[in-house]
Amino acid sequence: MVLSAFVPYFAIRGLLEDLRHARNPVRRYADYARENRGMSQLYDWIDWLGGYPFEFAHPNDVNRFTENLGFVLQRRCRTEYVFARRA
Repeated sequence: MVLSAFVPYFAIRGLLEDLRHARNPVRRYADYARENRGMSQLYDWIDWLGGYPFEFAHPNDVNRFTENLGFVLQRRCRTEYVFARRA
């Protein structure tokens, strides 16, 4: 519901701003991912509006899950994991 209201608002606002300044409106979206955080503008709006919900996984659960797939934890820093395939 929120996306259906805000995404068109932001898109139309950007379009009007580009037209007012005689800029190419397509370029705003084509260059966005390269110039910003690597995300498309749509996903950046979704992130800004609260993002998609996710389920937190305890580190022990992540380790157990990946070990069952044949991986071994090499190192972990907060929520970043590095695994290697078991020999």
